[in-house]
Amino acid sequence: MYPQSAPPREITAELLDFCREIEPDRDPIWIPVMRLPGEGAGREFAALKNHVARAGGKVQFGWILKEIPDWYLEADFHGVWVSPAGELYAVLDAPVGTPRHLFLPDSRRTFQGLTIPTRFRALSHSPDVQAVVRDAEFHAKLVSESEAMSRRTNYAQGGTARNEPCPCGSGLKFKKCCGRRA
Repeated sequence: MYPQSAPPREITAELLDFCREIEPDRDPIWIPVMRLPGEGAGREFAALKNHVARAGGKVQFGWILKEIPDWYLEADFHGVWVSPAGELYAVLDAPVGTPRHLFLPDSRRTFQGLTIPTRFRALSHSPDVQAVVRDAEFHAKLVSESEAMSRRTNYAQGGTARNEPCPCGSGLKFKKCCGRRA
């Protein structure tokens, strides 16, 4: 069985260097995980937007940082909930028992309905590790591009009205999400 990536055990110099590549002016922070009852996987951004509408606060976009020790670091683009009191919480998408995530706020990107590819950094000079990271980066880019192409094709056929919620699950109106690119 392959090892699963998990939150890093500590913030290392290598991790900070990786963070600087992604967002030069911000430091990663530990945030607690909060599960939203009744929300399913695959619609995290819509669930987060709905939670903000119910509970107040706002969304902060950024990167959830993970690692497979001695193999690689991984950064997944996510939104987190900023409570009305200013506290950050990771909602959904955490294995049971994960008490916190390491989060890198990103002031330059927002979710516009299309997947932002996961970023990777090898922690070893081993040719095997380098190959795994290259393959993972290629796969993440391929998934992102194929999702974008699929959405443009499906929405170009006229199945969604401009002011309806976008079927991609972003929580945005169709005209401000996938309809803008169709």
